[in-house]
Amino acid sequence: MDAETRFENSTVKFILGKLGVPKMAQVLRADAAERTGHGHLTCEAFCERFPTFPFYLGTKYIAKLHRDESCTLVSLLGNFRQARFVRAFEDFADRVPDYDNRSIGLVFPRQGYQRGLILHMGHDFWMPKTTRLVFSFGSEDKRRSLVLEPFGQLVTFIAKEGIVEASDD
Repeated sequence: MDAETRFENSTVKFILGKLGVPKMAQVLRADAAERTGHGHLTCEAFCERFPTFPFYLGTKYIAKLHRDESCTLVSLLGNFRQARFVRAFEDFADRVPDYDNRSIGLVFPRQGYQRGLILHMGHDFWMPKTTRLVFSFGSEDKRRSLVLEPFGQLVTFIAKEGIVEASDD
């Protein structure tokens, strides 16, 4: 199993554990095996089975971001859109055909954060108590925001809110 697949597997397994439904991994593996021929945990299968999860998730294993000059705080505050994870997010967002009015989120590893970080299109209706960076862009009438925050803390917050239920399909 390559690093990309391992990262996606561990991300979905972590979410299921936090939601208190670790046994759903078997169902998701069966979904993936039926769709793709392999039994890996995928974000796509998770998002289909958990339509009330507030993000349509993807993962991207990006190695050594801590050594990437475009990902330092100084660079992010100066030219956020040049960071490798922002380009990965944009590529992912372009491939998501329909996300049921959920915010799109891309999870990626980052040294110092056990469960990585998530870059997502922010939600206005709830704000977990996490440290986050919010990047706003666009014209005043078409303003958009991207939020960068620790993924583990965000999932813990979502799990405590009790807003996620699995689909019976």
